[in-house]
Amino acid sequence: MRTRPVVVLAWLVWLPVAQAGSFTVTNTNDAGPGSLRLAITSATVGTNTISITATGTLNLASPLDTLSGNLTITGPGADRLTIRRNAGTYSILTINGTVQLTGVTIQEGQNLGGGNGGGIVVQTGSLVLVDSTVSGNSATIGSGIYSNGALTIRHCTISGNTGPAAIYASATTTVSSAAR
Repeated sequence: MRTRPVVVLAWLVWLPVAQAGSFTVTNTNDAGPGSLRLAITSATVGTNTISITATGTLNLASPLDTLSGNLTITGPGADRLTIRRNAGTYSILTINGTVQLTGVTIQEGQNLGGGNGGGIVVQTGSLVLVDSTVSGNSATIGSGIYSNGALTIRHCTISGNTGPAAIYASATTTVSSAAR
């Protein structure tokens, strides 16, 4: 049986669309439908957007999957949503892609005993952090943010992190806090 060129062409046109998506986080549960964990797990390939409508505190019992690809995460505001470590020793977010994170608080990440980046670790790629707070995290170095990739911080509060260098960056870094 021969494959028809029209079928193959239709599949090739559909393929990139199937790899990108928009996901909505509707609750502060650690896992399951409507959770940030499920949205991150689902947003693995291509360009994805995660919109967080939930407010309150999301207590993580274990590390979230690594953020990869081209991902935009938009929260309801740093004063309205906190993502925090509840148990264990790990960074809150690990990044191996191009990520923009807006409107959240990252809190109580812990990466001690030789670990870098208590709150956020950018292993490769880049992070643009906007209108967010990174506080109360601890690590051997880069207690708030540890970045091997490009890092841009706009209108954020980085405070109360424990360990040498609240922000450690080994690549191009831009920090701005101009009033709006």
